[in-house]
Amino acid sequence: MKGKSTFTKTEAEAIVVLIKQKLKVDSITQKSIRNRIRALGFYASDFGLNGGYKVEDFLRVVKVIEGNAPSAIYLNQEVIPKLVKTEPRKDLKIENKILGLAPIVNQHSKVLILGTMPSVESLRKQAYYGNNQNLFWKLMAKVTGKEVPLEYEERKEFLLANNIALWDMCQTCLREGSLDSAISEETPNDIPSFVQKHPGIKAIAFNGKASARLFAKYFGSIQGIELYSMPSTSPANARIAWEVKVGEWSKIKAYLYE
Repeated sequence: MKGKSTFTKTEAEAIVVLIKQKLKVDSITQKSIRNRIRALGFYASDFGLNGGYKVEDFLRVVKVIEGNAPSAIYLNQEVIPKLVKTEPRKDLKIENKILGLAPIVNQHSKVLILGTMPSVESLRKQAYYGNNQNLFWKLMAKVTGKEVPLEYEERKEFLLANNIALWDMCQTCLREGSLDSAISEETPNDIPSFVQKHPGIKAIAFNGKASARLFAKYFGSIQGIELYSMPSTSPANARIAWEVKVGEWSKIKAYLYE
């Protein structure tokens, strides 16, 4: 058995969200989502399920227990196989529940940019700031003074080459549409532990006030880390002039190449 058959409620909810996404996207994106499902410890092949398995199939062959294991989002723990067939859980609140993307980071990262939760379009593409109307990548070009690649995989390498890490405040949340104001019942990512694992990070830049508020709500501050609340790059934040956004976001440049 490659994975495991017993999952916490948090893990199960995350897997359910990913399965629902997987059934709606193209084969290339499915591969990325499948790897994230496996990272949570669920291998469909352990239970004889084919690639088109549904949420009901997953809930039928595994056991879901109470408890939290936020670190398990990135781990694949090997356990003694114990196949327990159960009826689909009725208490998993999965309607409109979404799961964020994995962080972009390496050992050289010096600034962590935190959003709230990727937009509907970004989740569909499985790519940060996938909405072409979002100004994020255009602003990164201004901050770094370099041209941003068009291909997403190259964009990730671009961020890492310029010592920028990228993540979101929410690990999961309920949300209709893409607006931050619609977010509820969020589970935050463990930002303090993340920063501790990447000691090169000296500053956090929040992409918008909502991200900054969530950080203040759950963590307050992190010793030794400077915090910057930046104008949101969202197209919904058009009231702030481009020149003002460039000026504010340029504050992180002092950390990138020191």
